[in-house]
Amino acid sequence: MSFGSPERTREVIARIQAQEGRRDELVDAFRQYFPQVESEDGTRVYAISTDTADETSVWVYELYTGGEALQAHSGSDAFKAFGATLGGL
Repeated sequence: MSFGSPERTREVIARIQAQEGRRDELVDAFRQYFPQVESEDGTRVYAISTDTADETSVWVYELYTGGEALQAHSGSDAFKAFGATLGGL
């Protein structure tokens, strides 16, 4: 599988911290969001992982075909709505 040249792809690695005791809700919110992200052109990888050393942390790994795909993702109405959902978790 090829993702194109490294100069063209865009990667994001982010740590999202849930409020104490709400990490499972955060993970569920991401799971509900996955179909939206998977339908976006240019999204190659969108995955999460829970942190075994920190019960509040979720790591997000994203890979896009380029800057335009990343901008389209982060500028979408779905992303903005998802961000608002995360604010309470």
